[in-house]
Amino acid sequence: FPSHDRLQKEASRKAYHNITDLGSKQRLVYEIINENGPICNYDIAKKLGKAINEVTPRTNELVELGFVEEDSRRICEATNRSAIHWRVKKEIPTLF
Repeated sequence: FPSHDRLQKEASRKAYHNITDLGSKQRLVYEIINENGPICNYDIAKKLGKAINEVTPRTNELVELGFVEEDSRRICEATNRSAIHWRVKKEIPTLF
């Protein structure tokens, strides 16, 4: 039997190759990063009209799936605090 870790890695690889596997909230966050990146979670939340605690888990999921990566850590102008700014890791040919 394949290990749980191996099955999880295979599932992540499949999702990486097909953005349509993303949930609607993940896709919204991905699109904001793709169109506006590098961008921090606070600015993503502001653009979506959502609370930051609704955005941060989605960016973490996108990182785990291999769609998004850290661009830099710098001051977020809105909060005047250091924040990770995200960018799309790899262009995905088909969004829908």
